[in-house]
Amino acid sequence: MGHIYADITCLGPNGKQAGLRLLVDTGASYTWLPRRLLESLGVTPTRTMSFDVGDNRSIRRRVGELVVGISGFRATTVVVFAGKNDANVIGQNALLGLALEVDPRRERLRPAAKMLFYPAMAVA
Repeated sequence: MGHIYADITCLGPNGKQAGLRLLVDTGASYTWLPRRLLESLGVTPTRTMSFDVGDNRSIRRRVGELVVGISGFRATTVVVFAGKNDANVIGQNALLGLALEVDPRRERLRPAAKMLFYPAMAVA
C-alpha cells in the first residue's frame, strides 16, 4: 500500500481557515500541524503532553483543539503544535471524529461503514 494523502481544511476559533494536503498516518493518535499555523488560526494550547516517536525518543509538545474538515465532513479534534522538524500528519483521533477510514485498495479515505460501540458492562 502506498501513502495516502487528504486535503484538510482547518477552521480556527478566530474565524480564519487554512487548507493543507497532509499524509494520513494511522499510527499517529493525533493530528500534527505546524505551530505557526495553529497560532495564526487562534488555537490555544490546553496542555503539554509527552509523545514517543519512531526513533525511540520521547518529546513534549503542546496540544489544543481545532475544527477540521475533510471531504465535506467536519469535527473538532486534538491537534499537536508540531515543531520545525516534526512530521505534519492527520491522525486517528481526527479520522474517528470525522467517521472516515482508510480504503487500502483505492488508497484514499472513505466514510466509515460502521463505528464501534462497546457499552460499559454493569459491575456486580
